[in-house]
Amino acid sequence: MKRRVLYCCLVIAVLGAAAVVVVTAVEAPARARWGRALILVGEAQKLAARGDRAASRQKIDEAYALCPENPKVRRERGMQLLTRGKVAEAIVELRAAAERQPGDPGAAWELAFALSAAGQVDESIVWFQRVVAMERNNGVAYAMIATAHLQRNRVSEALRAAQSGVEFSPRVSLTHFTLGLVYWMAKDYEKGRQALEDALALRPSDVRTLLALAALTGEEKRPDLAVGYLERAVRLEPKNAVAWAGLGEAYRRCQQPQKAEEALSRALALDPNSEPARSSWAKLHPRG
Repeated sequence: MKRRVLYCCLVIAVLGAAAVVVVTAVEAPARARWGRALILVGEAQKLAARGDRAASRQKIDEAYALCPENPKVRRERGMQLLTRGKVAEAIVELRAAAERQPGDPGAAWELAFALSAAGQVDESIVWFQRVVAMERNNGVAYAMIATAHLQRNRVSEALRAAQSGVEFSPRVSLTHFTLGLVYWMAKDYEKGRQALEDALALRPSDVRTLLALAALTGEEKRPDLAVGYLERAVRLEPKNAVAWAGLGEAYRRCQQPQKAEEALSRALALDPNSEPARSSWAKLHPRG
């Protein structure tokens, strides 16, 4: 009896060892493909950093053909597609990567960003919320959620998210910029201007913030303030037709027709089809 038991144990041990050998033999090629694909991703990233996008794409295509189940390969492929404007295809790849890596906030962020670019606002909010669930202090993610809510005209939800963004990332200009936009949309001009000023203090050369401040103060019927922001904008970007057109309109509202004409002439020289500049010019010269 003991001999039979011993024999059975030996058989089981042999079968177990054989199973391990079989599994190892099966898994080894898969691990090799996985590892080789990661090497190719690294090479692609180095090529992209050097500006050789074509060679970088070739490396990623090779990695994808070798190991399409690797989430890092799909993630890199998705980002390449996104930069080429192939948003729908990018979302497929980035979704696969994010679902395969549920604990990776970077993968969730990239998918959320792509969804936002595609106009899939509500689903982008879901994925940005996954980001903040993993990184509670990520104020920029809250700012993105706020922007998405604004696109749906959900101002109260946008305000809560934007305030959280500033709370968690007070040294990031984007969070203050987003809060300023939300207050602006809520017609709270004073708070909107202050938030945008806070953003500008963090990035004094940000023309986008200067233009936003000019538009807000223009809507507030304070063209005198708008002039100051727009003069700074054109000093920073002298070839910005939008800034020159806005400055011309602000001068016109401040009863400075000569300066208005000069600014509008600059705007039209840069962009002859600028509707804001043409409209302001017509108001400045109602008879021709």
